[in-house]
Amino acid sequence: MLWWQWLVYCSLPALAVTLLLVGAFGPRWFALAIAVAVLVPFALLEALPPWPWLLLQGTGSGEEWLPWVVAAAGLGGALHDLRVWPAALGGPPAVALLLAGPWLLLGRQRSQWSAEAATLHVGAVVGVLALVWLVQRLAARSGAALGVLLTMALCLGADGAALWLVGGQSGVAATTTAAVVGAVTLAVALWRRPFELGEGGWLALAVVHAGPLVVGHYQGLLPRWPALLLALMPVPLWCAAAPRAAHESSFGPPVRLAAAIVAAGGLAAAALMLLRR
Repeated sequence: MLWWQWLVYCSLPALAVTLLLVGAFGPRWFALAIAVAVLVPFALLEALPPWPWLLLQGTGSGEEWLPWVVAAAGLGGALHDLRVWPAALGGPPAVALLLAGPWLLLGRQRSQWSAEAATLHVGAVVGVLALVWLVQRLAARSGAALGVLLTMALCLGADGAALWLVGGQSGVAATTTAAVVGAVTLAVALWRRPFELGEGGWLALAVVHAGPLVVGHYQGLLPRWPALLLALMPVPLWCAAAPRAAHESSFGPPVRLAAAIVAAGGLAAAALMLLRR
């Protein structure tokens, strides 16, 4: 995909949808905006994968399942933030998605593995996905929600760059979401008014970060160590978590946030260097 095609068919429509949902209806719609931002480019390019119930009749590829898994995470996050679910997002719906998402993304490969190998691979993907989600939630709950968004925008941009280098098509979802997250972060920072993001978006962000990397790796495009380094980029956000009384900014303590960004950048640089060898 050429840069202007990405701009016209992916970035600009995704930004328009995000501004409409989040700007007009509030931050509780951020999770749904992520899901729509991933699905809209597929619809505009007339490349929307078969519907999930059709994919379940066969063995859908990871690329085909990725938009629907992100959509499920975004819808679930929005229902949580809109308080349609009385339980916390950490309850059964999120656990079900954490288990079902990797299982579906690895569907075609699972058919070629033994039961032990399938359990090992799916368990590893579930573990990475859960770790990224929990780290985001921890940092955001400490009052550094915008710091989490800024770091995730950089991580998603690195995901897209790595997948572009190896020719992976799943990087479009990562780069489009990076543009959306970066725009939301900038808009909120310039607005300078109270803006509490709901927790529902963190699971959707974790899926759209880990999902394309999983697809790229199991397609044989992204080697193991670069994929793992890229997947773990958000983990340094643990550094940004601090008691709310320790800072006033929604970006969190500046030194801790800077350390998290530098560490994430180091992981990204190491992964890209390995890819170019």
